[in-house]
Amino acid sequence: YIRARGTTLGADNGTAVAIMLYILDGAEGYIKSHPTIECLFTSAEEKGLVGAGAFDYSLVTATRMINMDSADESEIIVGCAGGQRSEMILDTTVEQTELPALKIGVRGLFGGHSGEDINKSRANANKLLGRALNILMKESELQLVSFFGGSKDNAITRESEAVIACADIEKMISMCKIIGEGIRSELSDDDKDFELYAEALSAESRAVFSKKDTENLISFLAD
Repeated sequence: YIRARGTTLGADNGTAVAIMLYILDGAEGYIKSHPTIECLFTSAEEKGLVGAGAFDYSLVTATRMINMDSADESEIIVGCAGGQRSEMILDTTVEQTELPALKIGVRGLFGGHSGEDINKSRANANKLLGRALNILMKESELQLVSFFGGSKDNAITRESEAVIACADIEKMISMCKIIGEGIRSELSDDDKDFELYAEALSAESRAVFSKKDTENLISFLAD
């Protein structure tokens, strides 16, 4: 028995582990003859292939590999596109402002796995919110207070939220309604519950990114 403490083993990996152990145990005589079999089990795959990255591959003598990382029965993955993580560090300047603030967010998207579902035309909340902020920035002066979206590196972000400081809150709220309708008309049926919302926040002194840094950050998100 293989058990995980505080989590599940995962359907695709759990199935692969079971099949590999079954073969190593003799497969009840179903496999009469075979070449030498080497089974490689790695840890922390969903966190970024951590175990695979730390493994000493000089221990493997095989020249052919069967990838068992598939979520469907009777399906073998011959190859994959791989994955990449990027860490961006930007030098920024923070200021204080007394301008009114507005919370703008995206919710209601379907999301999914960044690998398995990437071909289903589902929207990414971070990209949509970056696009909306970019339009707002070109129409009226604003400064970014915060931006947050997603909690997993390998998921299509379903929700995203930003806070901005600007002089004309009512204009921003009206524009968000127009922008939201335009975006909704482009989305797939999976994302039919999409919503771009805007909520005025209480007036208080807030730390904001400088106008230049705001422009750079929003342009980066919208690119």
